[in-house]
Amino acid sequence: MKLKTYILIVVFAGGSCFAYAQKSDSLHRTSGYFSINYGYGLPIGAFADNQGTDYRGYALHGHVFNISVAVPIKHSHYGITFGYAHYSNLFDEYKYAKNYPKGGTNWYSSGQSDSQLPYYDENSLTLGIFYTTSIKNISFDFEAEGSVLDCSFPDALVDITVYINNFPWAINGPAGINASNRWNIGFNTNASIRYAVINNKIGIKLNVGFFYANAHYKAIENPPPPATTKNYISGNIPILILSFEGGLFYQFGR
Repeated sequence: MKLKTYILIVVFAGGSCFAYAQKSDSLHRTSGYFSINYGYGLPIGAFADNQGTDYRGYALHGHVFNISVAVPIKHSHYGITFGYAHYSNLFDEYKYAKNYPKGGTNWYSSGQSDSQLPYYDENSLTLGIFYTTSIKNISFDFEAEGSVLDCSFPDALVDITVYINNFPWAINGPAGINASNRWNIGFNTNASIRYAVINNKIGIKLNVGFFYANAHYKAIENPPPPATTKNYISGNIPILILSFEGGLFYQFGR
């Protein structure tokens, strides 16, 4: 499914919640809420295209965890939201090893990954705005947030075998890119439905989210033989994740 289709899913979900909620005004003043969610993170677009020999495009399925607080302004339908979010996606180390150059003068790639940290991890602090409205004990929310990210990128390493006098001498490696960390800026949107089940305070929350960051990295590359000098490389990874989450919330202010 193309990237535009995924974006349309999130926009449609948020728009549907908004349109349906407008059919009836809330019978009581707007509440704020505290929520904890956990769910599935689906990498999309260039984040999962499985091409090349750098960091780009080797994300697999993952998980999402977030904690958020939403505070309405003067009990209006609008307010401020802030919180913490964690995204983690597996690095497709086997596909990366398969795509790595097969060999050169006196060496060849074993096709085996040597990754010790096979994850894309993003820890973020979020701040943004939200719109909420409700019908009885059902609330509809839409959030738009910016975030500061601590990004941890995976090892992208492959075992290399060296030949001396046409004899497989030893593993000289691994070759590839070492793990790295980098601070970045991100953006995410969320469309959610909350259903209060206990004293109109505690309930269940379902959420569909979209996260984007054009994350910059700087890492050390271990080249294959005969080169022995490590190189510093840099670039950008377009991180795009569509998430489906469920969780609990506590609402206040009603």
